[in-house]
Amino acid sequence: MSPLDLGPLARSIALAVCALALSGGPALGQKGSKTTQKEISIELRELYESDQKDQNDELWNEATGDEFSRRQKVRRDRVMAILEAGMLADTQDWSHAAMLLQHGQSADDFLLAHVLAIPPGIADEPFARFMCAATLDRFLQTCGRAQIFTTQSGAADPSVYAPIEPFDDSMCASLRAAFGLLPLPERAEGGKKKGKAPSAKELPKLLELSRSEPAAGAGVPEWLQRTRALVLAGALAKDKDFDLAARILLASLEPEDLLSAHVLSMCAVFQFRTKPARALCAETLDRFLLSIGRPQRFDTVRENGAPREPRSPLPDFFLREYGLIR
Repeated sequence: MSPLDLGPLARSIALAVCALALSGGPALGQKGSKTTQKEISIELRELYESDQKDQNDELWNEATGDEFSRRQKVRRDRVMAILEAGMLADTQDWSHAAMLLQHGQSADDFLLAHVLAIPPGIADEPFARFMCAATLDRFLQTCGRAQIFTTQSGAADPSVYAPIEPFDDSMCASLRAAFGLLPLPERAEGGKKKGKAPSAKELPKLLELSRSEPAAGAGVPEWLQRTRALVLAGALAKDKDFDLAARILLASLEPEDLLSAHVLSMCAVFQFRTKPARALCAETLDRFLLSIGRPQRFDTVRENGAPREPRSPLPDFFLREYGLIR
């Protein structure tokens, strides 16, 4: 007999039994515990598979919604315990943890999912770069800000373009492609603008200007206007282009520029894969978070010799993965 054939009471009991099975992972950090990294990696894969099965199971409905949420919370709490113990081995572990927290409960869960998704994205794990985009979109929307990759859709059919409000769909096709996303449906435009096409060759000079002409004060400096135009026009192609543009936008005080810097830093590290590129990912995210009043996570932004508040530092193994400590 399939679960669909069960009566309401029997079905609830069956769901509860399945949920209890989720909480039976080996204890972490307890005296006498002999949990191995291999066991934890296997458990993360099983939690991920359980999550995917639940997400695709048509059995869940309004009547069983509480049980569905409880199962998600059990998985989320188990992942958090694994993270607190620092027991992630390879990028598949990071990827599984990212997906599980993408189905978490709060903005902090979605932000942590994003942080977890970037190393697999650097390794070019399947769907990992898409996850970098989707986790960031979900975090932004939970904070009341516009999603920028339009991965969060209100349509059941993924081929239908129906992004959930608020959203900003101005990102160029080349940046979307770096995250495994298709170009957006064509929109009516008023014709091509005449004049010289923007060139990434301007970036070194713009970086010099950004260091000598602060963005504070009235008006937008020319170096910032030009960099924004280059990004919007899709003029960036090489890893060096993304890296330079990200460093220029870091000199801005505007959250949108700092968010754009973070996106560009991810594009750079997908190609560079170096410690400085990883560290730039961390710094751009920290500066964006501080600009919207949220705690920085990597302690990359400092003033008077100490990390700027507010802060909620991640465990050392995250910092190590991002090239911030040895």
